[in-house]
Amino acid sequence: MAVLLAYACVHFVQIRRQLQDAETVIAGLRQESEQLRTVNQALRREIERRDDASALEDLARQQLGLVLPADRIYVADDANREEREGNSWIWK
Repeated sequence: MAVLLAYACVHFVQIRRQLQDAETVIAGLRQESEQLRTVNQALRREIERRDDASALEDLARQQLGLVLPADRIYVADDANREEREGNSWIWK
């Protein structure tokens, strides 16, 4: 009888550990699911914006570096950069 009771206790502890592991996995999956929902919402908004001309212009400027013909482009002149010491630049 004592052996049967000991077996039941050991089996109960094993099942309890499996249950805790499963709950941990479920919590992680819920968090991942919520993150994916957030990403999906952002993608849906982006898809809805794709027909907007100003949104397309923003994408072309930011991601492709395109400019309009009337835009003025300024280029930084790094010719004055003499030397580099450590992490700081010395400008003259």
